[in-house]
Amino acid sequence: MWFRRFIFTCGILFSGLTGLTVSGAEIRLSFIEHESVLTDTCQLLKAKGFAADSVAKFARLVRYHNQPGNRVDRSKFPPQQNGYYHFDSFKDLTNRTTCGFSETPGSDVLPEHTLMCFDVASLLLKGLGHDAPHVADGFLEKGFLALAKNGRVAPMALETFHAATGVLSPTNGYETLVGAPRSDAETRIGLSLRTKRRLPAGCTDSDKDLRAICADRIRAMERDGFRFPRNCQLGLGLVVNTKRGYVWGDHSFICIKRRGRFICLEKNGPKGPYVRVEFKTEQDMADYMGWDLLLDVSNPETAEAGSVVLVSLNERLLGIYRPPIKP
Repeated sequence: MWFRRFIFTCGILFSGLTGLTVSGAEIRLSFIEHESVLTDTCQLLKAKGFAADSVAKFARLVRYHNQPGNRVDRSKFPPQQNGYYHFDSFKDLTNRTTCGFSETPGSDVLPEHTLMCFDVASLLLKGLGHDAPHVADGFLEKGFLALAKNGRVAPMALETFHAATGVLSPTNGYETLVGAPRSDAETRIGLSLRTKRRLPAGCTDSDKDLRAICADRIRAMERDGFRFPRNCQLGLGLVVNTKRGYVWGDHSFICIKRRGRFICLEKNGPKGPYVRVEFKTEQDMADYMGWDLLLDVSNPETAEAGSVVLVSLNERLLGIYRPPIKP
């Protein structure tokens, strides 16, 4: 934690595909605490074709998480206006935070862990009619990996894979929070989007190789039978660990474009808040989504230290983010 605070104090240096461009565009953010914002969000999802049942489950999850307060430190935030906080720019937002949203402290009222981003994204995508029906086909050839208790990387066992152990939230906790068991389609989607996959031999963290890794990861998900949505977009934050030889999904979000804004819905880790955040530029969206992940790979005490973060939107790579330390 000390290192993350140090990074916040010193600032993070981003390196996008063509370098970070500070747009200075306004960002609007809500923790979906006000019923009016939740109602508008649910109406937006329904208008884009998300099933009423999935939207109702999403609303239940948001209300439950926010009931005792979401615990985000907002002491430096501007005044709230109709359920939203308005920031002058991406830099203005990060200057007012004390930690990444995924590092929000736990609660004495809520379970220590609620759902995480991939649980929520998979729930919504299933409600949009999506699946990854072939994710387990040719299992051994797909190079799925898991971390053993001793921290070593090893091929994932098929039984562990089907149970989504270490990939999605535990099934009993999911059912308690959602009010229904996780569907098979949600499990398959989550496995396809998130599970660690072995990198080809000889991969480096050069821009050329990273673009190829992202493209290959997208093709791998499509071979699983997953199809990217068209009436909205799926965003992914991928971590490329060339030292350990894998790429995996560390974050996911749903993006809907409306009236010139990119409206993103996300859950920030098991402890963090549900967020609706709106951007005027794709660059700001990519920088924001890379921000929290970059904090982790910048910490020399973590397994992902020195890894590179990729942010994609459907099939497109939006940004490459490098930490200030090398693997």
